[in-house]
Amino acid sequence: MSQTPPEAKIAVERILTKANPENEAAYAVIFRAVKICIEAGMNRRQTARYLGVSARRIDKHGQYFRTAKSVRTMFGEAFRSTSIDVPAEDAQAKLIQWAWKS
Repeated sequence: MSQTPPEAKIAVERILTKANPENEAAYAVIFRAVKICIEAGMNRRQTARYLGVSARRIDKHGQYFRTAKSVRTMFGEAFRSTSIDVPAEDAQAKLIQWAWKS
């Protein structure tokens, strides 16, 4: 399934209506959208402006990175957790699918 930059932009806009950019599901959608735009020939700044994300979070290889705060939160939650929260994983997967639906 190959998406286009307009579809990627719609997916990013949709996911950001339901989750903040530091959310794991939002990160997954934005990461994929950035890849699609870069592969379509956009440069880093054009991609960031088009998707409405920070250009500083896209590296020269076209990968979107988490902020230090979100990484700290993610690892903190992993260390405090005693088991895997399956319903949360399912909810994130459904949120990602919802963002990419046409």
